[in-house]
Amino acid sequence: MGKTPEDIDKSFDHMIDNLDCDPEQTDMLWMFSFRHDEDPEKLEKFGESLVKRFAGEADFQHEMVLAQDDSDAQWTALAITVQTKMSRDQAKRWVRTFSALAEENGVEYEDHSCFEAFDWDEFEKPMNAQDAAWRLRHLTDCGLPAGAPLLWILAFTATDPAVAESFEGVLREAGFDEIERSENEEDAEDREYYIDAVLLRSNTEAGLPEQHAAAEKLASAHGVRFEGFQFADPGPDEPER
Repeated sequence: MGKTPEDIDKSFDHMIDNLDCDPEQTDMLWMFSFRHDEDPEKLEKFGESLVKRFAGEADFQHEMVLAQDDSDAQWTALAITVQTKMSRDQAKRWVRTFSALAEENGVEYEDHSCFEAFDWDEFEKPMNAQDAAWRLRHLTDCGLPAGAPLLWILAFTATDPAVAESFEGVLREAGFDEIERSENEEDAEDREYYIDAVLLRSNTEAGLPEQHAAAEKLASAHGVRFEGFQFADPGPDEPER
């Protein structure tokens, strides 16, 4: 959205006038980006130092991300993020502070951006095949290459612990190697048991409807509910299965 303190006014005006969202009144996800092409390790240490330095003022987080421009050139960048309400003056102060510290440390301050904060509870809910396909398209639009390794998580729910345990065995027989079980401990009377079956697949919609149908059939035959799909990053160096 911009690089200088003056760009903050443009960002605020855009969000208020076009998005009907006032960052002074709404929790927003602010991201300040930095770059150092020759030494990513130095960049990461710089991010750690910023988080520690300003820990008493804001709940900043740091993350190393893969950035890409319109020419498809890629580089490792540092993202300093914070979710909060912020005034124009506060945002300008952070831009000035981060720009000055970046220059002092031989790091390039790139820009700032601001988004309406995610509802992570809603974001992490299991999805049916149609919604899962849209999520994969969104991941692609956000920069995850088509066909990149991706964990597909099939979420099931049982109302009986014995059924949950038995169904875990059914999933293993069906070829699921990684299975995670948990339970809802908040309501003793209506306790539910969650079974997540993990597959290493890829960022592609191929096979989603078939996998959805097979999961529903398997769940129905063994007295559990198939809730839908979730997706997760498999981590580095994971080949597709």
